[in-house]
Amino acid sequence: MALTEPDEREVDLTRLLEKVADGRDLTGEEAQDVFRCFMTGAASEIQMAGFLVGLRAKGVHPVEVAGGVRALREAMVPVPADDPSSLVDTAGTGGGGVTTFNISTAAALVVHGAPGMDEISPAGPTEVAEVVDGQVRHYTTSPEALGLEAAGLGTLAGGEPEENAETIRRVLDGEAGAPRTATLLNAAAAIYVAGKAATLEEGVTRAASSVDEGRARDALERLRSATRRR
Repeated sequence: MALTEPDEREVDLTRLLEKVADGRDLTGEEAQDVFRCFMTGAASEIQMAGFLVGLRAKGVHPVEVAGGVRALREAMVPVPADDPSSLVDTAGTGGGGVTTFNISTAAALVVHGAPGMDEISPAGPTEVAEVVDGQVRHYTTSPEALGLEAAGLGTLAGGEPEENAETIRRVLDGEAGAPRTATLLNAAAAIYVAGKAATLEEGVTRAASSVDEGRARDALERLRSATRRR
């Protein structure tokens, strides 16, 4: 289904926001319309915030979740891949207690890093649950165990999109510091899960080589080019 502008479907966004504010559930189509407005830029930041607060206050109905998912799927941009079977889902859960720039690259492993991160932590130990041959293996790792120095979290704080993008650019340019450490640790996990490294330590080595040789930046540029083709 193609993503259509909300005004083409005569969506009464104000009415739907008032409905949620009154504690009433939306239908699946109504929820889809609201989230479509979000994705196309037809809703203001105030409207989006009000809607999400209203959902939180009344409780989210499964039908509303389904409608939101449909709108998000409409807005997805396909990224061609020569070998889709080699791809790794690197999205974090979003439930971490520490606000950082987007470094989630270990979603195929379940991790809980100190002091409450949902990524492998550059600042301390990380508890890992890994599925191996149908069995869950639990262990703890750390930056030192993977050949890196521990780094503080102060410079990992996320900001505006432009600030986060600049942090990523500096990492891919080879700048040392906590953002690089965090990126290498979590990229290592993705490389390991993809079967491109026999251990997390080898994954760190391969991640560092990719950054330092410019291959990581080249991959980012290819991704940016692909997402512009709509």
